[in-house]
Amino acid sequence: MRLPGPLAGRTLGEFTVGELLGEGAHGVVHRAAQRGLDREVVIKVLRARATDERAAAFLREAQLAARLDHPYAAHVYASGVEPDGLAWIAMELVRGTTLADVLALQPRGRMPVARWVGLLDRICEVVHTAHEQGIVHRDLKPANIMVVARAGRLLPKLLDLGVAALVDERSEGAVGTPAYMAPEQGGGEDIDARADIYALGVMTWEALTGVRPFAGATLGELAQVRAIGPTWPADLPAELGAAVRAALGDRDARPATALAFAAAVRDAAGIRLAADALPRLDDGLRAELAWLPQPIAEAVGAIERARNPHQARDALWAIVDVAARWLGVLALAARRAVGPGPGGDADAPAVVALVRALHRRELADEEWLALARGLAGRFAAAREAYPIPELVDLALAEASPFAPLIALRAAELAATSEETLRAWLARTLPLVTALVRALAFLADYQLVVPRADGAELWIGARAARRAMMHVTGELALGEPALVDFDGRPVLALAPLVAIAAPAPGARDELFLFAGPGRGRGRGARLVAVPDGFERHDDDVWAWMRAHLLGGDALAARPTDEAAPYRGLAAFTAADADRFVGRERQADALLNRLLVTPLVAVVGPSGAGKSSFVQAGLVPRLPAGWRAVVLRPGHAPLAAFARVALDDAPLVIVVDQFEELFTLGADADERERFAAALVAASRRAQVRVVLTVRDDFLARAGALPALRDQLAQGIELVATPSADELVRILTEPARRAGYDFDDPELPTRMVRAVAAEPGALALLSFTAARLWELRDRAFHRLTRAAYEAIGGVEGALAAHAEAVLAAGTLEEQ
Repeated sequence: MRLPGPLAGRTLGEFTVGELLGEGAHGVVHRAAQRGLDREVVIKVLRARATDERAAAFLREAQLAARLDHPYAAHVYASGVEPDGLAWIAMELVRGTTLADVLALQPRGRMPVARWVGLLDRICEVVHTAHEQGIVHRDLKPANIMVVARAGRLLPKLLDLGVAALVDERSEGAVGTPAYMAPEQGGGEDIDARADIYALGVMTWEALTGVRPFAGATLGELAQVRAIGPTWPADLPAELGAAVRAALGDRDARPATALAFAAAVRDAAGIRLAADALPRLDDGLRAELAWLPQPIAEAVGAIERARNPHQARDALWAIVDVAARWLGVLALAARRAVGPGPGGDADAPAVVALVRALHRRELADEEWLALARGLAGRFAAAREAYPIPELVDLALAEASPFAPLIALRAAELAATSEETLRAWLARTLPLVTALVRALAFLADYQLVVPRADGAELWIGARAARRAMMHVTGELALGEPALVDFDGRPVLALAPLVAIAAPAPGARDELFLFAGPGRGRGRGARLVAVPDGFERHDDDVWAWMRAHLLGGDALAARPTDEAAPYRGLAAFTAADADRFVGRERQADALLNRLLVTPLVAVVGPSGAGKSSFVQAGLVPRLPAGWRAVVLRPGHAPLAAFARVALDDAPLVIVVDQFEELFTLGADADERERFAAALVAASRRAQVRVVLTVRDDFLARAGALPALRDQLAQGIELVATPSADELVRILTEPARRAGYDFDDPELPTRMVRAVAAEPGALALLSFTAARLWELRDRAFHRLTRAAYEAIGGVEGALAAHAEAVLAAGTLEEQ
């Protein structure tokens, strides 16, 4: 039957038909344009009316193929039947070269083994995904695989999933092309995934040897030559030939899955799987990411940078985490801007409970989403009054794009093989693609950071130089905000989103609110994506009390009668709750350790180096990290030998490194100790921190192993500034439920000793004496008690003998 009239110029659904690309026994293929999207597609039209059995099968196969949303499969965009009975399918127009043409261009028709193995891995990924969804291609062959070159990689695009038998003129009888058909395809047997694995074996033999394994034009001719068996070239590894033959044998003896076949070929070829063979996100997402807020764009980009399936899985969950947290933060910021919404002046109990939980622990992804739904969902009747109306729509949607991923995460096994993970990634990445596209509305709100000369755009991946845009409203300098495309302010995001350098001299990063700091009284924790840099900010809780739930909504800190001051003793990790004054520097040191394996904390005696590391840094270490603190002592190598080096993340703190020179270790042991530390720091998950008195820094730098290392990683710890010293006096008492009865007393105490080298130790000891004499009835540190101990000088004199006996002020 001939088609009723020419198709060029005809409209089929959203598509306008263009030039004819090809014609077969059962249909024709045209180029077409999709209206509104400026996208070229391929339209396949059946040579039969929709009432025919073949047309019904054609549309069923189209629906089946549309389920396979995989980056290495040509996408089905739409299908339909016209009033005149014309059945059609619109598919992705793949711009590439068929594998048949690629092989024809190879010398002797043979592709290099390494090149083929990489391409085969990707072909098997998409075929395996199809099999898991109940789709058997039945006509795998080089002509049905397009090859696209990207950044030196060959990427496949699988065509005609389940449709080839209907539109290919050579598919007259049994479905498939004889040279690539498994024996059972011509024998009336049920066809399953093993038929496709046979075809993969034929293609692999052809790609590596330049000829097909069996010569024959019909199924009958092929059946005769199969009994003899093909001859594998002597110049290729015999193990490789055996791996390919396994796919060409009896159906029950073939590899169990397409991925198993790819792994067998790879192993026989002696080729380690390259990271670029991992399943990847849809190529079309890259252009879309350029307009999304930086945290989400960076999280998505991390999948492309993954070097193995485990890294890719972690990156996938990071996308879900960051996206859920971003929506929660937007909803919190909008709550300040527009209030709780119609129906009252108070938040729902569930929202209050979640915000209070934020003060105690990190929220799970579903809790962040519940927070966003609870805050934005109340604006269902006043959608246009909400700063981001699309967030209201997402909150009220019946089906959340997060739901399938969160369900998968709940069922995820902690440990699994790389092969299993690879298949899992191929199935799961389409869900991530759907999630990112559901958040496309975020691109309509530009994330900016106002500067003196304009507003920086913080969208897309990080860049050394950021694009600028003009904003028309009042925005606070340096504080992130959302604006529309005309530059009008939409939503202020500070302090839930902050821009800051993670360490002195580093470029600015964007930090996103994550939850409470580690340890009571540590403020809120903000994290930068994707490097994991952290900073802590007390202002977040104050902001929530002032703007979100009222002053009494967040739980007040309990009174702590334990002494908040350590006097002349050093702080340890157990004292983290009372260590204040260097929080920003501790954040910066942690961030440096993420990229610098060995850091020396250097400062004068009494500057607080040991306390800074043990009470400031160690409690900030990420979950799963452990810290070991040692001192060199008289036998530094023996002290180091007690450190267990395994595969777990570890920070080795060498406190008072100057003991290496003061307690009698000989030159050889000093050098061997330093070399052992540097060697440990070169392990992937080990970091080394030294505390060194400044007058011993030159001697430490003279050790051969440390000479270059110290030049890259010095953290200077000086006497805190006057403002920091005042906070060191007042904040521990406040956390314990006490105040100075004279608000000016801390300032006068600091002024008395600020110029002294041991100012921090003097004040710490004085504060400890004041605590001993505090007035419990009124929760005061009194001026009378301060005068009773004779001020700072009197407090120090009271402990002079102990200080002199120690020979120096102890490290605070």
